[in-house]
Amino acid sequence: MTNNSIDSSISPTSATSQVGTASADAAAKTGRSALLLTGAKFWFLVSGFVIQWALQKVLRDASGADEGKRLYGLYSTATGFAAILNAFVYQGTTQAVATFTGRNPGNAASVKAAAFRLQAILGGGLFALWWLAAPWLATTLYENPNLTGPLRLGSLILLGYAFYAVVMGSLTGRSLFTRQAIVDVSYSTLKVLAIPGAAYLFGKSLSQSAGSSVGYAEAAVGGFAAAGWSALALGLFITPRAPVATEKTPVARLFIFQSLTMVLSGLVTWVTQADLQLLNWLGTVDSASMERLSGEYRAAQLFATIPYQAVFAITFILFPLVSGLRDAEGLRRTIQGTSKYALLIAAPIVGGFAGAPARTIGLLFGEEYSAPAAAPMRILVLGYMVFSVFFVLLTIITASGKPSRSVALVAWLALVQGVSSWILIPRYGVVGAALGSVIGMTAGWIALEFALRRLAHAGTSFSQALRTMIAGCGAALVTHVLLDGSLFGRNGVIASVGAPGSLVAKLATLAAFAVAGAVYIALLISTGAFDADDRARFKRIIGRGKPRV
Repeated sequence: MTNNSIDSSISPTSATSQVGTASADAAAKTGRSALLLTGAKFWFLVSGFVIQWALQKVLRDASGADEGKRLYGLYSTATGFAAILNAFVYQGTTQAVATFTGRNPGNAASVKAAAFRLQAILGGGLFALWWLAAPWLATTLYENPNLTGPLRLGSLILLGYAFYAVVMGSLTGRSLFTRQAIVDVSYSTLKVLAIPGAAYLFGKSLSQSAGSSVGYAEAAVGGFAAAGWSALALGLFITPRAPVATEKTPVARLFIFQSLTMVLSGLVTWVTQADLQLLNWLGTVDSASMERLSGEYRAAQLFATIPYQAVFAITFILFPLVSGLRDAEGLRRTIQGTSKYALLIAAPIVGGFAGAPARTIGLLFGEEYSAPAAAPMRILVLGYMVFSVFFVLLTIITASGKPSRSVALVAWLALVQGVSSWILIPRYGVVGAALGSVIGMTAGWIALEFALRRLAHAGTSFSQALRTMIAGCGAALVTHVLLDGSLFGRNGVIASVGAPGSLVAKLATLAAFAVAGAVYIALLISTGAFDADDRARFKRIIGRGKPRV
C-alpha cells in the first residue's frame, strides 16, 4: 500500500483524533518525566543534608566533639574546592551533549564520543594539574599540610564528574528520563552510604597508618569519589547502545558551545563556595583553629543556602518559558512575577532561621556547632535571600539570549565579594566571611536590577518586596520570641522545652517554625503581598492536582 492510499484512508475526524491522542500521550510522557526528574532533584537536596548530619556524627563519635569539628572542616574545605572545579566540567558539558544529541538523535554515539574526548582533555588536564599541585595548594595557599590528602583525593571527584556529565547529557538528549532519574537517585544514595560509611569503616585505619586523625577526612573524601565513579559505571551500564553515527561531531564545536555555560556555572558555584575558601586563605589563626572554624562555618553555610535551594527549582520552569517569549510585555510580567515569588519562597525560611540561628543549626548538628555557627549563619542567610532573587532573574537574562551579560554580572558579584572578604576576614573571621558574601550578593543584585531595567524596563517591585520583608520580619520575631529571646534579655518562651539537642527540643524548634509560617502567611495576606490574584492562581494549581469526579 502506498503512502497516498494510506493518507486517503484516514478521515479528517480520525486524523484529528490520532493527533489528539499522540499529543495527549506526549504530554503525559513529559509530565511523568518532569515528575521523575523533580523527585530525583528533591532527593539530591535531601540527601545532601543527610550526608552532612551523618558525617559530622561519625567524626564526633570517632574522635570527640572538638576533633570531629576539625575533621569536618577539613572535609568541607576540600570538597568545597572540588565543587568549584566540578561546575566547570559538569553543567556546560551536560547541556552541550543534551543539545547536540537532541538536535540529531541518530548522531548520539558521535556526540558522546566527542564529549568523552573533550572531557579527557579538559577534565583530565584539570585532574592532573590538581593532583600534582595538591601539596603546594595545601602548604602555600591554605597553609595547612593536613589538607594535602583530602585535596588530592578531591581531584578524583573532579575526574569522575567530568565523564558523568557526558552520560547524563546523553540520557537527557535521547529522552531517556527514567534511566536518567535512576542514575541521579542512585548517585545521591551512594553518596549517603559512601561518604559517612567510608569515614566509619576506613577512617581509623587510615589515621593509624598516617599517624594523624586526618585519615577520617581523607576516607570521607575518598567515599565521595567512589560514589561518583560507581554512578558513572551504572550510567554506562544502563544506557542503551546508540545507533551508528551518521556524521562526526567535532570536539571544538562542543567546546565552543559549552564555553560560556562553563564559565557562568563556575562563577555561580564560586560565589556559593568562595566564603569558606577565602576564610581559609585570608584567616589569621593557626591551622588547627582554622579547621574548627571551617567546620563551624560549613554548618552555618549549609542552612544559609536553603533559601537559594528552595528557589532554585523555579529555574527549571523559567528557562524554557523565557526562551519562548517574544514580546516585551510578557518578559516584563515574567521578571516581576519571578522576583515576587522568589522572595515569597525565601523570606519565611530566612525569617525563621535568622530569628533563632542556634536552634536552627542544632536541628542537624551537635551543640558544639550551634553557638559558634549562629552569628555567621544569621548574616549569611540574609545574603542568600538576595542571591536567590539574583539567581532566578539572572536566568531570565541568560534565557533571553544574553549569556555574556550574565557572566559579567556574576563576575562583578564575585569581585565585590572577594574585595570585601579580603578586607573583612582578617579583622572579623567567620563573621567577616559572611559579611563579604552578603555585600557581594547585594552588589550583584543591584547591578542586575539596572541591567533588567535596560533590557526590559522592568525589575523587582520594591513595594512588593517591602511587604514581603515585613511578613518575613514577623516570622523572625515569632521564632526569636519562642526559641531565643536574647534581644529582650530573657529566654525564649519554649526554649527550655526538652534537653539541649534532644528530639523533644528539635520538635519544639519545628513547632516554632510552623507557628512562624502561619504568622508569615497571615501578614502576607493582610499587607497585600499575597493578593486575590495570587490566591486564585494558587487554587488553580491545587485544583489541577485533584481528581475529577
